[in-house]
Amino acid sequence: MKKLLLAIGLLALLGAATSPGVTHHTLDAGGETRTYEVELPANVVAKPALIVMLHGHGGTGAQMRRYKDMGQVTGDAAVIVYPDGVDRGWSDGRTIRNSQDDIGFLRRLIATVHAAYGTDPKRVYVAGMSNGAMMALRVACQMPEVAAVAAVSGGLPVQWKDDCRPAHPVSVLGIDGTADPIVPFDGGGVYNDRNGDVLSAAETVATFARADGCGAGRTLAPTAVASDGTSATFERWSDCAAGTSVELATVHGGGHGWPGGRQYFPKRLVGTVSQAFDANAYIWDFFRTKSL
Repeated sequence: MKKLLLAIGLLALLGAATSPGVTHHTLDAGGETRTYEVELPANVVAKPALIVMLHGHGGTGAQMRRYKDMGQVTGDAAVIVYPDGVDRGWSDGRTIRNSQDDIGFLRRLIATVHAAYGTDPKRVYVAGMSNGAMMALRVACQMPEVAAVAAVSGGLPVQWKDDCRPAHPVSVLGIDGTADPIVPFDGGGVYNDRNGDVLSAAETVATFARADGCGAGRTLAPTAVASDGTSATFERWSDCAAGTSVELATVHGGGHGWPGGRQYFPKRLVGTVSQAFDANAYIWDFFRTKSL
């Protein structure tokens, strides 16, 4: 089981050399030396958006970038940062997870990137997968610096059920597979009940729809059934405070993966990585109109 837990986040086999626009950095945060990569576009626009991408447990920022590089869809419009978690993980609020101050680290990281690259402080976005998705949802609860988050294959830890109180309305997108064998779509124990509990995909987005004062959600047009047998339906709450919105992409038959990404491990371990839509393009479309 320990090998499986490590393997879920290890995506190094999916990429090769560092891209020309990628630089490596260190940052002192809370007495610890933290590391991260910055991906700069070839011709960055004035005041570009800032996107922070959080890897899953067992992974690294570099592996997250190689798995599904967000820069492929943002072009010149965003600076993208891929930080590394302590011991390859994030302190997302589950009692079994790391106890380091990742909120403090991310705040310092965002301020550092703003100062270095002139990114727009009103357009800061955080996306993550698995443990990184859960951390992104914690960010939505606790970091007013962030305008929107996207959580792929990760529900809100139950510890935040009654304590998620965003300082202002925040846009949240959830992308979850109904056949995820790692993080259950209907909520409950992660990794066969050994790694804390999460809310269901529906309860997770409902938490933020309530916090944002949203009206009733509406269902959008579904995707076609992909060659892998998966499909997706989308629900959106757009009548929310301060121009925010909340969305849930339900990937029918989808496993523990980033839609449009590679089948990084056998289906018997992680389920089917859906090809029904491109999560990168969908996330960027969700992010790019959001602002504080």
